[in-house]
Amino acid sequence: MAVALSDGRFRELDAKKNDELIERGFGIADGEGVVLSAPEALYLISKGRLIAESEKNEKMDFEKVMKMESSLDSLMEQKYVVYRHLRENGHVARISKKGDDGYYRVYRKGKRIGDEPAKYLVKVIGAEWKGGIEEIEAEVRKASALRKELVLARAQTDGTIEFVKIGRASFD
Repeated sequence: MAVALSDGRFRELDAKKNDELIERGFGIADGEGVVLSAPEALYLISKGRLIAESEKNEKMDFEKVMKMESSLDSLMEQKYVVYRHLRENGHVARISKKGDDGYYRVYRKGKRIGDEPAKYLVKVIGAEWKGGIEEIEAEVRKASALRKELVLARAQTDGTIEFVKIGRASFD
């Protein structure tokens, strides 16, 4: 049973499930259980592997959780769609350590956490995103500082996802 926290995350309280979640690349252990990001919780709820409830002990289905999370984050549906796509195509996608800045650390297909570092830093952007060169440069710098390749992901209204890898080039 996972309890919704006020900051858009979820805490799995079932000690038996905690090890399995961590082993499968979900959430971050924090001593009180496993903390799941909203996209992780939504994915697990959609697969029937997680039951969510509010802090008032009310059961929450997928639609209720999505509505609640979308009120906190206008990109939640896109973040969920991108997360689901990555997981269903064999990638482990971990929410960034801060958990609230829209980045996933994505491992190469078939790799597990601990086998090697994440290869990509994926940022979910909205369909209306109009990032200028300064914003793109800042994103590239952030990914480079983490030794990751930057990928921008945009979920379309028709369900397709565009992934664009961006990096530096030198013509020395």
